Amino acid sequence: MKSKIRGEWTKFISSRWCVAGVCIAIFLQPILLFAGILTVDIPTSNIALEQLLQALYISQTGIIIMSAGFFGQEYFDSSLRTTFLASSRRINGFIAKALILAFVSISAWAMSVGLGIVIAMIYEISFAVRDFLKIGLTVLSWVMMGWISGFVAVILKSHLISIIIFVPSNLAVNQMLAGITDVYRFFPDIAARNAFTISPGTVLLQAQTGLAVQAIWTLATGALAMWLNSRRDVR
Repeated sequence: MKSKIRGEWTKFISSRWCVAGVCIAIFLQPILLFAGILTVDIPTSNIALEQLLQALYISQTGIIIMSAGFFGQEYFDSSLRTTFLASSRRINGFIAKALILAFVSISAWAMSVGLGIVIAMIYEISFAVRDFLKIGLTVLSWVMMGWISGFVAVILKSHLISIIIFVPSNLAVNQMLAGITDVYRFFPDIAARNAFTISPGTVLLQAQTGLAVQAIWTLATGALAMWLNSRRDVR
């Protein structure tokens, strides 16, 4: 498994989709936070926290791009046959990718939040312990949305379709749709939307419920992707 993880890691750092996604995930949030604070006459900790959480939700777009590109790379560079023939146990490669995605997502989240805290400190804003607990909850969504995006790329055999499905919805499209019908509240990214705000909306699911719905999506898409991955013909 260690050799498989090393091999998948080499693929990860050589993929422009993965590198671009990580950069978006790390740097978009502090940029948006800085811009948001500039628009406020008297920034407070509550305002900064709300803007940080909102920016983290938008920055999740980078994780979606990174994950779809990582899991779907063999489909767009025609290396899937080589990958399957090189390893008799396809499940190892699948697990290795999932572990790498979790590690990178958590690391990118930590760096992004760290930069956000630095920006808040520049404006002499400090967060309370309960604020950090609220911020910490969002890392679960980052990891699960990364897995879901990657699993969908495997199911559909296309990283682009996965990106097309999740990026627009992550950029507020599904929030509009959720106001029309209750069904969209259970779409994976919009389900956990209230985890990224200090003023939860009543239209959407509560934070803990939304994360539980995300977990169900993760298990369902992961099981299907793993099953399809194990059965696909190398020809």
